[in-house]
Amino acid sequence: NLVSFEFDIVGDLRADLVIGNKDNGVYGFVEFEDAKKNSIFQKKQTKFNSEYSDRYEHGCSQLIDWFYKIEDSKRTEYLNERFESGLKNYHGILIIGRNKHLTPPELKRLEWRNNFFNNKLKTNILFYI
Repeated sequence: NLVSFEFDIVGDLRADLVIGNKDNGVYGFVEFEDAKKNSIFQKKQTKFNSEYSDRYEHGCSQLIDWFYKIEDSKRTEYLNERFESGLKNYHGILIIGRNKHLTPPELKRLEWRNNFFNNKLKTNILFYI
């Protein structure tokens, strides 16, 4: 029942979109990146395997920075003041790229990394459709 665009989490950390439920204190933080062919992986001439792109790494780093700041702020009243019912649970979503641009091995690597983030950071990495 709450929606905010360009939400200032703290300082210079902004989420493109935040959706939340003030009744139960659950929020989702969303970062949008582009959907170009090289948004997720980029081929390097000197390497056999593609590397994660700068755009993808930037998006992932933003989510990690948000969550660091949120966790660091839990010992203060900041979160209770910023979020009406407090921030009891939260999730992050990075929306980037198109799955049609990924090879089967790249898709497998991305799915593995997504599972890693889900388990460690409550984060999901989604593709544009």
